Amino acid sequence: MVVGPTFPIFQGQLDYLASVLTDLGYRVTVDGTTDDAGIFAAWASGRTQISVVGWNPDILAPSTFLTLLTCGGDWSGITNVCDAEFDAAYQHALELQTTDRAAAVAAWAALDHRAVDLAMLAPLVNPGADFVSERVGNYQYSPAYEALLDQMWVQ
Repeated sequence: MVVGPTFPIFQGQLDYLASVLTDLGYRVTVDGTTDDAGIFAAWASGRTQISVVGWNPDILAPSTFLTLLTCGGDWSGITNVCDAEFDAAYQHALELQTTDRAAAVAAWAALDHRAVDLAMLAPLVNPGADFVSERVGNYQYSPAYEALLDQMWVQ
């Protein structure tokens, strides 16, 4: 099993993932490439089987998140998944956004469920699951900026 490559910031997690897979009995080869061009080339080649990568959207919209999972999408090399039905549903949801907002929301939700059912990604971290003391007041979370520290107070 080929693990990696990934960006330097995730190298520690990549090494840990490789050790866990080895402990589970897999024969693991770590691709230690850390330069952007090499990483994207490896992902595009389809030889990467599992890796660790972080991703944040530039626009908070379902299409921004789910394009990652489409055939030939901007980051499709990360997932190496191509499901024609998923792509068709993605295009349909995009079209609905301009004509029927409520139907589009339902279509995006269904597409999200399909991605989970197909196990296209396995998230390790889900930002926004913060734990705070009872003494913290006015906790607010922003999908773009995470915990809004300047809005909190401590008693």
